[in-house]
Amino acid sequence: MPARRNSLLRRCAPLVAVVPFVAACTRSAPPVAVGTASRDAIVEPETTEAKERPRLPHDVVMRAALPFYGLRFEDGAQLSPEGLAEELADADAICIGESHDNPHHHYAQLALLQQLLRLGRAGGRELAVGFEMVQLPFQGALDDWSEGKIDDEEFLEATHWESRWGYDFNLYRLLFESARRDGATLLALNARRELTQKIARQGLRGLSDDERNELPVLDFNSEEHRSFFRAAMSKHPMPHAGHRRMYAAQLTWDETMAAVSARWLRKRMPARQIIVIAGSGHCHHSAIPMRIKRRTGARVVSVKPILVRGDQDPCPELAGYDFGVLLQADP
Repeated sequence: MPARRNSLLRRCAPLVAVVPFVAACTRSAPPVAVGTASRDAIVEPETTEAKERPRLPHDVVMRAALPFYGLRFEDGAQLSPEGLAEELADADAICIGESHDNPHHHYAQLALLQQLLRLGRAGGRELAVGFEMVQLPFQGALDDWSEGKIDDEEFLEATHWESRWGYDFNLYRLLFESARRDGATLLALNARRELTQKIARQGLRGLSDDERNELPVLDFNSEEHRSFFRAAMSKHPMPHAGHRRMYAAQLTWDETMAAVSARWLRKRMPARQIIVIAGSGHCHHSAIPMRIKRRTGARVVSVKPILVRGDQDPCPELAGYDFGVLLQADP
């Protein structure tokens, strides 16, 4: 390993003491059921409307291929791509993050997913891949696509991909195809958009009884998660009430995706393994991973892809994640 990378990795270790301490302080608090949530715990999420974007080429992800290596945050150890996949394969659930419009991140996800599917098959595990991009009401359409009953265009129309997700399907197509080809169960993870939008605008108290019945148990007690959310929203100032509603919506997203993942996983633990494909914020330790673990006791790990240029130190970006995938923009 070049000397420059050695010096970068050594700097990750001092950050480790902070994250486990915060996590230890928050894990002991019991979840708050929706019906008993305090007034201060009621918040709302950011929503995004579909935007007109130029269509991306069919092979956009493979064009974005870059050399990469893994970084174990706990001790700053460098891992080969194969070594990273082997460490991840020991977990029951793996959350691999992304910046949605970054094809380099999707290449890293694809490379890891294909390795994990291979290792899972070899180990005799039943595999699932869960996708943030598909909302719960459209699991049937995802099943139909997975079984070859509908084609890509029919799938995109049935799931309202453009209006409910909006990012070019070519960024995700190879992920979906790899999961289907390897016989994995494909899971729609995300909460219904109408539900999260209403929480963002009116808060949890604005939901009808039927809408509240759609919610999983929401745990408002993680200060680590709140701090991460506050930092992420620091460039978007808003009134306190709006911030609370926004947080409630964010929590609804994270808890819903964790609940769906956990429901599938715990039916046959440890014979099952799930790989979650979601935004990096959702894969932060305090988001989906911690909430799967709360429900199952499973070993859950989080992975964040980072594009590294020059002497950039990746360590600060990896606080709150177990592993980094460092894509070398200037190998």
